[in-house]
Amino acid sequence: MKHIFFATFLLLTACTTAKPTDSGTANDPNTPVSFWVRNNSLLPHKYALIGYEPGMTGNWTTIITLAPGARKRYKCPVGTKIYLANDRQVGTVMGGGSIRNDQPFITVKAGMTDWSFKLR
Repeated sequence: MKHIFFATFLLLTACTTAKPTDSGTANDPNTPVSFWVRNNSLLPHKYALIGYEPGMTGNWTTIITLAPGARKRYKCPVGTKIYLANDRQVGTVMGGGSIRNDQPFITVKAGMTDWSFKLR
């Protein structure tokens, strides 16, 4: 049984393609920036995040429930405006309106890789 395991392991290892460790895209403005949002409250909370990406006419909306101390990773292009939306703002967006003129919670910038933002 050990021999079958080792043979399978070696076959899979030999068949995988190698990826470079540095793709050279770190300075590319079109590369998405990865960051975290975190519930720093002592209670679980439901959050509505609405994002407007540059060059896009619409938006994306995510409603998440996070346990205390839990975090969620997002990847967005540079220039994306993300709103921590209240019920009024969610109603406006779901009704076909826009909240682009409101104050954003986060505006994604190139140097924000792996930053963590507190939601409360």
